[in-house]
Amino acid sequence: MPSHKDSFPKEANNVMRLIKLAPVVGFCAVSFLPASAAADVRIINAKSGMCLDATSEGGFVQQSKCDKSKQAQLWQVKGDRVINGYWQNQCLDIYVVKGYPFLSTVQTSTCEDWKKAQEWKFSKSGNIQNGYTGQCLVAPGDRQFGTVKGQHCRVTGDFEKWKVVEVNYLIRGKYNPSKCFQKKSEGWNNGNPIHIWDCNAGLTENKSWVYDPKTGYIRGKENPSKCLHKKYYGWKNGNPIHVWDCNKGTAENKSWVYDPKTGYIRGKENTSKCMHKKSGGWKNGNPIHVWDCDAGHA
Repeated sequence: MPSHKDSFPKEANNVMRLIKLAPVVGFCAVSFLPASAAADVRIINAKSGMCLDATSEGGFVQQSKCDKSKQAQLWQVKGDRVINGYWQNQCLDIYVVKGYPFLSTVQTSTCEDWKKAQEWKFSKSGNIQNGYTGQCLVAPGDRQFGTVKGQHCRVTGDFEKWKVVEVNYLIRGKYNPSKCFQKKSEGWNNGNPIHIWDCNAGLTENKSWVYDPKTGYIRGKENPSKCLHKKYYGWKNGNPIHVWDCNKGTAENKSWVYDPKTGYIRGKENTSKCMHKKSGGWKNGNPIHVWDCDAGHA
């Protein structure tokens, strides 16, 4: 990204409004509308609080502490199939030892229509029942990294109950969750500005983002080669936020820290600066730019 030395517009403090954000991608947000029909979900055991986690292609399935950076904890439910979001074309399956049903192990395997052991039924009571064996998913108690098994379904089985929680890819206003960060224009041209728009309007690709807490990058879900960047080098107030190649420019231009307590998105290299709405109110088209985190209204 080229270096710019243009001056930034001055703004009166009385029109500044600091935007606080609802969870960015990877945070479970069950009260939010899904960004797409085939939404990513986490499958969480109601007793242990841990997530269903695929260990490898064709490997066993375990439970582990829910972690927004673990892509193998993401699943898509399509019909009666449960497809892993990290391992390519891998479906939730059950391995049966003939004559020893208590040894049935939950695994992933290549998704294929003829495999009855890849059929699952979700009950209102929280059971997830296999269409081939009739067994239910059971967590290994509170043990992290323990293998998930298939066992005879029991209505009162504490570790047989699961919650399916959608993972949201929208960046919503904390004080107005009907408004989201969106690209101003369709497509992924460098320089495409980010502004406020109705969450229920526009293309999914214009408003779906993935936050990587390790790098601090906020990537386009539909185009992970593009990131939210500052337009100019440095941290002057008024620096616009736009789309740019993730592999271009300095790390400080595209690295952010999300604070779930306050809802602020801070500069990773300068935590005194945040992503703000440019003007007060929630009008569609209100641009996003950099401003002092301690200035303006929440």
